[in-house]
Order: sequence, then C-alpha cells, then structure tokens
Amino acid sequence: RVSVFRFIPAAVTGLVIGILTGALGVGGGFLLVPALIYLGINRFQLAVSHSLVLIFLNAIVAAISYIPSLKIDAPLTAGIAGLAAVGSIGGGLLLKRLPGDSLKKGFAVLLVLLGALMIWEAWRMQAG
Repeated sequence: RVSVFRFIPAAVTGLVIGILTGALGVGGGFLLVPALIYLGINRFQLAVSHSLVLIFLNAIVAAISYIPSLKIDAPLTAGIAGLAAVGSIGGGLLLKRLPGDSLKKGFAVLLVLLGALMIWEAWRMQAG
C-alpha cells in the first residue's frame, strides 16, 4: 500500500536524480528505489517496479539529449540489451521469492560496496 503522496519531497528527489542521471549517467535504480521507499512506497517489490518505469522514461529523455553525439555500436548494444532482458526476467523471479527485508538489506550492502568501488576508482585514477 502506498502512503500519502508528498509532492515537494518527490519533486526535489526527482530533480536531483534527474540532474545526476543527465550529468553523470547514474541515478537509475540504485537511487530511485531508496527514494521511492523514502517517499512512501513501503514494499520493496513495488518500489522496484515503479523504478523500472521511471528508469525507462528517464532513459528516453536522456537519450534524446545525447542524439547529436550519438554513435551506437549496434551489435554491442543489442547484446547488452538482450542479456539485460534475460537478467531482468531472472531478477523478477528472484524478487518474488525473497523476503522484502532481506532484499532491502542486501540492496543497502550493494550500494555501500558500489560507492566504495567508485571512490576507490576515482582515487586510483587521480593518483595514477
């Protein structure tokens, strides 16, 4: 069940995630899911399904803004898209079988590890 919609926090969250996505190419699911939970979607599975719709819409807008410099490697893109589709189906099946609390904790650990990896990579690039 979704709690009362909070317009101002939702607008600010959407703007920040949009800026991060447009400027850095990040944002998608790893920021949207926790944001949607914060905004009142209290089931992890529901937050994930909403985030996928938002990622799709956000990706279309971002792709349009990059059209002037767009050079697509069609075989590589098709391969990644196909494997991502297979992974999404598998992930959706797992999502239905795992308890929401475990998913939230695992997702939080994954975010921390991803953040640590990004910091390490940035430090390594700056040092070298």
